[in-house]
Amino acid sequence: MKTRMYCIVNQYISGIHAGIQSAHAIAELMVLHSGEAYTPEQITAHHWLKCWKEEDKTIIVLNGGYQSVLEDFLDQAMSLQTYPVAWWREEKKALNGAMTAVAVVLPEFIYNPEYKSVPDGAFIPPHAMEVNDTYTCEETGFVHTYTPAEKDFIKTLKSFKLKGE
Repeated sequence: MKTRMYCIVNQYISGIHAGIQSAHAIAELMVLHSGEAYTPEQITAHHWLKCWKEEDKTIIVLNGGYQSVLEDFLDQAMSLQTYPVAWWREEKKALNGAMTAVAVVLPEFIYNPEYKSVPDGAFIPPHAMEVNDTYTCEETGFVHTYTPAEKDFIKTLKSFKLKGE
């Protein structure tokens, strides 16, 4: 199953600086998740990070809006416990300790979920669509059953736009 690294960046960080702040958060993620995994959740998070590091390596940078939105997104991601996540705050001297980026590795069933059908011709933005209760991987037959928290997380993730748009 494919994975992607999503970096959600503060709206006030633009251009090359969005990439630099993403790199900071990714570096933090690598440090935080380099130790041993003991719980089932940690083992799962290590698995997704290993898949991303060794196979996929795709990075998506999204505009996260205000710092409060980044903090809420971080809380959501951390509460799921099975996806590697980290954040970056600038130094107190530089940006008064502002959170500039959150990085999280996500499997395909989170970033590309299956949605419940909508009437023909109806337009519903991705963040408003209702996620199916399960996801089935066409390649492997793997079936994932979504938790309510994962469904909420997906809606939040889909509400962000690509950085620079």
